[in-house]
Amino acid sequence: MMKVNGDNRDNRKTCDKIICEEERYIKEAKTLAEHLCVPLEWRSPEHNQTTENFRTPGHDRSEECGTPERHRPAENGGTVLRFGRQGLCLEVGGQSLRGDFTKLLPRLRPSALRRETLVRAARFRRTCGRYETCNETGDLDASAPGKPAEGDCGRSLFPQLTAVDATAGLGEDSLLLAAMGFHVQLCEYNPVIAALLRDALRRAAEIPEIEEIAGRMRLIEGDSRTLLRELTEPPDLILLDPMFPERRKNALSKKKLQLLQRLEQPCEDESGLLRAALDAGPRKIVIKRPVRGDFLAGCRPGYSITGKLIRYDCLVLPEHERMNRGECNHVEHE
Repeated sequence: MMKVNGDNRDNRKTCDKIICEEERYIKEAKTLAEHLCVPLEWRSPEHNQTTENFRTPGHDRSEECGTPERHRPAENGGTVLRFGRQGLCLEVGGQSLRGDFTKLLPRLRPSALRRETLVRAARFRRTCGRYETCNETGDLDASAPGKPAEGDCGRSLFPQLTAVDATAGLGEDSLLLAAMGFHVQLCEYNPVIAALLRDALRRAAEIPEIEEIAGRMRLIEGDSRTLLRELTEPPDLILLDPMFPERRKNALSKKKLQLLQRLEQPCEDESGLLRAALDAGPRKIVIKRPVRGDFLAGCRPGYSITGKLIRYDCLVLPEHERMNRGECNHVEHE
């Protein structure tokens, strides 16, 4: 996700401490604690007690954090990052959040992958040795020349295309794109979310079923508005998924979304995000929105593909505008 607040100085103070429960992770936990500027606590998994405390530069070392009351900050409404056998986990007020790509394995099967709304929106058609943007239905005609062959987890769909997920979050949408065959660059501004995503990618690289897919995903931490302008080559696809505005109804979001919203507020610079994506000169921009949500920055898409809860607005840039990395003049504004 990108930086969305005009003054977001507290982004690196979004957790109280890091608790490491496995000795083999201490070095990695210390590096992360220094990056986030939060204390590190190592707790023995056998005795569930603090056996050693680490302090990062800039913190008052006289402050004690080993009292029993402070061993459970997440249960008391605090926020901690916890290292353990299951990877890195964020705990807030009794709820937990952890990047886990294995939950998406059923969706990566070729038959299921082709039905994904995002996959339909992101498709390109291959004709005469090159890829063309797909039609408004997102479907590939079975008789179309050069139709990609079926492959394990979509491995052979688009092996030479590149994508940028400018608002990566926990990387689930990026995983779907990588399963299609895209080489995906993931941009994430919030350091805590980036840490969870980096840990999920590390663990995914050790799982045979998704090792190859994860190998096509590369995480870069930073503001996507800046990172998009620093690209050396225009990508084929840019995915924008800014945090949705708060729901007008009183129904609660999913727990995962609630935790993410504590770290990242709804996008306040929609125009800046969209302009950076347009200036990068991609062949297609796919924007994830609520099914009845407004267009991002009021920019009307060329077409939309709608699921039950999510709508993907698609902007297709003409070739000459891509080469000039200029404005998308064909897109109408409301």
